[in-house]
Amino acid sequence: MLERLKKYCDTFGPSGMEDEIRRNIIADIDGYCEYETDKIGNLICFKRGKNPRSNKLVLCAHMDEVGVMVDYVTPEGLLHFGTIGGIESKDLCGKYMVLGEQQIPAVIGSKAIHNQKPEERGVCPPVNQLYMDIGANDKADAVKYADIGDCAVFRPNFKYENGYVTSKAVDDRFGCAALVEIIRGEIEYDTYFAFTVAEEVGSRGAQTAAYRLGADYAIICEATAAGEEGITPPHMSPCTLGEGAVISVKDGGTIYDREFTATAVETAKENGIKYQIKRLATGSNDSRMFQVALTGAKVVALSAPTRYIHSPACVCKEEDMDSVVKLLKALTDRSYE
Repeated sequence: MLERLKKYCDTFGPSGMEDEIRRNIIADIDGYCEYETDKIGNLICFKRGKNPRSNKLVLCAHMDEVGVMVDYVTPEGLLHFGTIGGIESKDLCGKYMVLGEQQIPAVIGSKAIHNQKPEERGVCPPVNQLYMDIGANDKADAVKYADIGDCAVFRPNFKYENGYVTSKAVDDRFGCAALVEIIRGEIEYDTYFAFTVAEEVGSRGAQTAAYRLGADYAIICEATAAGEEGITPPHMSPCTLGEGAVISVKDGGTIYDREFTATAVETAKENGIKYQIKRLATGSNDSRMFQVALTGAKVVALSAPTRYIHSPACVCKEEDMDSVVKLLKALTDRSYE
């Protein structure tokens, strides 16, 4: 799966511009399932299993990544921007970026230390004081390559070493790669899959997909924030690298179905799959949309613990990702009568 994960992580695809990642996923699932793209860009798939399923199960992962959008071009040819999704200025300042699907090289800059006032030193500047530099001579030169509304993401930088992956966009290209693994294999029961858009700006794609599919059960496959050992106090650490698949009981958008959560734990134990319970209710994901759509659905989230999430250097462990995929497969093969 690592090769596919690299391809997906390196793909350009901020919220609202998921076309390239969707094309890559379609190339990998073509011939393994039925699929179509809805009006807002969700990729909806159906894979026939060995048996029909009386209750509808949907597996979901989002295609988009965090990024920035240009909102002003200065006379000097610098690009000011706003964020797409949750990114702090400390994770942007001084970082390499790529602009648009053409992946025009850019760097995010701010006032150099030599030009700062004493009170400005050691203080992370807010986003509205940062800018992207694409090497333009002036505004007329800059707008040949970029203008208001154009988007950028962190530069592709996937690396695998000693059992660890470091990359931008692990959230949620990992989930996409995991769902593709299930689609490309054999499954026991008919199952739906939703690769959604715009999760990072409010799970907008999932809202449409959830209403369309009317799931009885939904499993959301994600990457979730792990504690940075030595930095994050233990009681503020949601989960830990190396401790297996993360099963959520609560987050910022969902209180998970206790019966379905218990089934996930039971399934992990039955199959000898390493797992951990998410200890802190941080963030939210597409689960909340499936939980409240139409007559509601039982939901559970399976996640890979990831350090430095929403940064250019997300870090996760291969064995944790493997545990998520194994548990996802085992849960997919249950009948849910």
